Amino acid sequence: VQAVGMPFGVNLVALDPQGKRAATKAHLTFTRTERSCTWTDVGARSFQRCDSSDKLMLERDIEIAAGGTHVERIFPTEPGDYVVRAEAKDAAGNPVSVASEIWVIGKGEAFWSGDEGDRMTLIASKPSYQVGDTARLVAQANMTSPTALITIERDGIIEARVKKLASASEGVELAIADAWAPNVYASVALVTGRRGAGDRNRPMFKMGMVELKVS
Repeated sequence: VQAVGMPFGVNLVALDPQGKRAATKAHLTFTRTERSCTWTDVGARSFQRCDSSDKLMLERDIEIAAGGTHVERIFPTEPGDYVVRAEAKDAAGNPVSVASEIWVIGKGEAFWSGDEGDRMTLIASKPSYQVGDTARLVAQANMTSPTALITIERDGIIEARVKKLASASEGVELAIADAWAPNVYASVALVTGRRGAGDRNRPMFKMGMVELKVS
């Protein structure tokens, strides 16, 4: 999980079939998944249907040296769901590629999910944290101007806070406290009121939970 306006590094290493580092040229791309949605009215209910497409945000040719790790800096300007991909050819001319999905949170609009249910996926930026780290949480919900109830739980509620978000893509950042060791569960509940007439503007509620391991 990364943040809008904060550059991050992509570390690249090329290996031969024996696992030894090798020099190569590669093509790097950074692609954002975009979704276009339309509403369909069926009686008193409205349903959303979305189609996805890929928008190329960055591409460049790079050279990976045999003696070390190559680092490419990427500066995301919009929140959303991204894929960073590197493509190259091996010594026999066969195409090889590697890719990783990256979630970017921050100010702006991003489409995370069109699910009609009340549950949402909550993604943490790291598998584990040290005291003093900042955990970035991606709440995968397609909601505009929600109010978030954020709770830290373990055998009861340790702390709770309420935060107004411009959109769900803004994400949630939590400073890891020493009292959270060895683990806690972060819960985020998002709610919006009615935004207008009709079923498509009805109030919305989404909730998700994720474990934060602390050492």
